[in-house]
Amino acid sequence: MPEKNRLLAAFLSAFLGCAAESGEEPNVSSGAGLMSVGAPDTDGGETSEGGGDDDDDAADDSDGFKLDVGPGAGDEGAGDEGGDDGKCQAVDLLFVIDNSLSMADDQADLIAAFPQFADAIFAALPEGISLHVGVTTTSGFWTGPNTEDTFNCVSDYSVAELATDYWEPVAGDSPVNGERGQLYEHQGLRYFDTNTSADPQMLADWFTGAAQRGENGTNIEMMAAAAGWTLDPLRADTNAGFLRDEDAVLVLFFITDEPDKSPEPIDPFVQMVLDAKAGCGGDQCIVTAGAVPSFCYQNAGDTTLFDFMNAFGKPPASVGFIPESFNMPLPPPPDYTAILGDALVDVIAETCDAIVPEG
Repeated sequence: MPEKNRLLAAFLSAFLGCAAESGEEPNVSSGAGLMSVGAPDTDGGETSEGGGDDDDDAADDSDGFKLDVGPGAGDEGAGDEGGDDGKCQAVDLLFVIDNSLSMADDQADLIAAFPQFADAIFAALPEGISLHVGVTTTSGFWTGPNTEDTFNCVSDYSVAELATDYWEPVAGDSPVNGERGQLYEHQGLRYFDTNTSADPQMLADWFTGAAQRGENGTNIEMMAAAAGWTLDPLRADTNAGFLRDEDAVLVLFFITDEPDKSPEPIDPFVQMVLDAKAGCGGDQCIVTAGAVPSFCYQNAGDTTLFDFMNAFGKPPASVGFIPESFNMPLPPPPDYTAILGDALVDVIAETCDAIVPEG
């Protein structure tokens, strides 16, 4: 880890310790364990499949710390060829975005911070590493009325009511773009396919349109369900090609200002994600992060989102807090540049570097 990242880690550690002692809630937390993983496979290129709208902008390249992943890693196209040593050749980033009422400002803040994140990822990883970036929403799993309220992080709908009106996806069942575990289709693409030898601005331009999901979704947000179903083989029809398993890091990034109302228990959704990465070593290849509700994320009333984000062998790499709308006056929004910052970038890079061949 370069010196600036060591200093950042020391600062975060001291900051979080002070916040814990004073009872204050930290704005950003970080932490993740690294482990060795197993086996090779590849992908790469520049685009995928789908449909949408929006434009492109100027180029921006950055120099930075590059992890050594063995022979051929710095060669053009190394991500497409799989490299010579079978280590990580791909990173799949899935953004699970709450598209309920009140989320437009946070989506805009995420989009504004994303170009710096893209630059940092391209700088931290060797050239030729394949990147897939996709977006899905928390909507489409609810068939009941949209009149629910949340009190102390608990829905006024009972667990039984939430389970009764939960709408489990079936193959090819949703005409709504980006719902029910389907990747959002933008500019003809279900996901953006690039690599770290390319121009990060192209990815940032695509993400600007793909991540702006608005506020028309249900207020029964189901983050765990959305992540699980997006990676489930049921969605191989619409999401084909996004997920790589054996030599790829999977990053799940959540953005929501509400507690997760996915049906309990969430074990099936955790298992869907683990099954999707079974060839790579399961939770050893999975990183979580996100901007989450400040009061409800660790509230004992409902720990669903917290439990899901901590279900993969290590705590989230980076967490920032979105103020709930009932906090008046409204606190400042989270710093998305920090959430999409060094802590997350380092963990992605180190997890990628830890992947080794089987046997």
